[in-house]
Amino acid sequence: TDWARIQNNLGIAYATSMGADRQANLVKAITCFQAALQVHTRKEFLTDWARTQINLGNAYRNLLGTERLANLAKAIMCYQEALQVYTRENFPLDWAATQNNLGNAYSSLTTKDRQTNLERAIACYNTALQVYTREDFPVNWARTQHNLGNAYYHLLGKDEQTTLRKAAAHYEAALEVYTRENFPIDWARTQHNLGNAYSAMDDESESSLEKAIACYQATLQVY
Repeated sequence: TDWARIQNNLGIAYATSMGADRQANLVKAITCFQAALQVHTRKEFLTDWARTQINLGNAYRNLLGTERLANLAKAIMCYQEALQVYTRENFPLDWAATQNNLGNAYSSLTTKDRQTNLERAIACYNTALQVYTREDFPVNWARTQHNLGNAYYHLLGKDEQTTLRKAAAHYEAALEVYTRENFPIDWARTQHNLGNAYSAMDDESESSLEKAIACYQATLQVY
């Protein structure tokens, strides 16, 4: 048990290590998490198993390279496994965090089913918001609102203008928490994405383009 716990902690250390060796460290992290799961089985160590599945999913999700899509699929499987243990009733915060991570994985999965995956991502983010309320978890709420904005922005369909307006609404919601004073980088990134949403709108009065320009100019106050 101690060996498995140390393997998990070592994996976390590798997974959070930044720098030029980031991808190599993620591979090492995956090896550590997989080793931990040899002891922390679902049958004998239920919560440890679920926690390690999430760590493994995060490592796969952040791993770039030629096997990107396969790794995202593995991440999704890990999150789905963890959600069998992390229920809303028993582990609400872990459940919400995993739903958000699962949404991120689906959102990044650029396959021929791209639109279906974006719809799944939107469903996950909305599910997370059942726990991540603005009142109780404002930063998590804002982050999830931003994620929803990104998903809607890339979602195509018969009524593209509606999805763009939804994207803009979620970005604007995120900006209620992501202020320039308290979260300058997040504020600038959201302003930039909001500008993209406005600039893609088909507005004959050109008011959307004017809003887009204002967003980009706001972004340049930080960038």
